[in-house]
Amino acid sequence: MPAKAHEALAVARAIEADVRKLGLTARIGEGDLCSQYDVLVTEAELRKCTRSLVLDGHYAKAIEEGFICLENVVRTRSKVDRFGSDLMFEVFKQPGSGGPPVLRINRLRTKTDSSEQEGFAHMAAGCMKACRNPRAHTHGVQDTPEHAVAMLAWANHLIERTRSATRTRKRRKQDA
Repeated sequence: MPAKAHEALAVARAIEADVRKLGLTARIGEGDLCSQYDVLVTEAELRKCTRSLVLDGHYAKAIEEGFICLENVVRTRSKVDRFGSDLMFEVFKQPGSGGPPVLRINRLRTKTDSSEQEGFAHMAAGCMKACRNPRAHTHGVQDTPEHAVAMLAWANHLIERTRSATRTRKRRKQDA
């Protein structure tokens, strides 16, 4: 490598080091990415299907797999054989909209409880449409490491809430 190239590379490295020292970087460094992921993504099943993808730089695929994982957890817990947003609305539906929800995320005793249940249904359904679908049905979606970790942290939260949700009992039909 010519001397001027070595000098330019040395200057670039020095600038990069100064920028890091000043905290002016917006990107997650490789070591930081791993530690942030490990702190925020705690669900074993989610980690199993996304960790290596994130660490290998396959961010869009990791996000897609993360939300497919959410979908599979919901389907398994609820025993409802639907997919995507239809699954989420059926499982977490608001009470009074055609029967009780299959999984309830709270006691459903107050209007606030009911609103939270409805909001959860919308968030989970929205994740199928806004997070999973673009990556599953569109070629070339690019995501940053920061975006991947943030979205997987969100998937982790939704999975945690799904796992802690209570299955509602089916009411027996009353004989006439």
